Amino acid sequence: MTLALVLIIMTATSLASAQEKTSGFLDLETNYADLESWLYADAGISHQVDDKHGVFAFFLVMGSWAEAYAGPTWSPNEVVSLGMYVGGEQGPEGFKPRYAASLWTGEGALSFSAGLEVNNDSFRGDDSGIWYQLDFRYRVNRWLTVGLKNRRPHGVGPAVELKLLNELAFYTSWMPIASEKADWQPKMLIFGIHASL
Repeated sequence: MTLALVLIIMTATSLASAQEKTSGFLDLETNYADLESWLYADAGISHQVDDKHGVFAFFLVMGSWAEAYAGPTWSPNEVVSLGMYVGGEQGPEGFKPRYAASLWTGEGALSFSAGLEVNNDSFRGDDSGIWYQLDFRYRVNRWLTVGLKNRRPHGVGPAVELKLLNELAFYTSWMPIASEKADWQPKMLIFGIHASL
């Protein structure tokens, strides 16, 4: 896992000298309910081949578990972008293939994004490998964005992002309702730092 974290950091920092068509991000995140178990780092790299086509790669390390995947993106117009990705996950149970899809749509200050990840076990009825996130966001001004987040396995609740510098933001989301059970979980608060590269 240490090697994966080093690769994430090296890849993300190499974007500093990349062309305008290439961008990326690095996140460090945890949650209040279980700070140590949920501490993770992730990074993404995006490259636009032309106005409609691109490629995206994503890496994540969390404790003894890590994932990486990559694939094409397609933007039929300026307000919609779709992606399909293939990769793998490595954890205590060994290596497993992992698949992901993404959707982003937005106009002006409003946007919606959705992400879904699954592994082969998901197709056999084991939902433990399924992850998803839905984000409804409204950009109030250049430094404040508010919204609603639904992330499995965390929950559903309000989200806030504060842009500290042009490339650095702090985000948090209080998710007091479990996504699939509607149980009350008032201590579920995620927070993190997002760096655009």
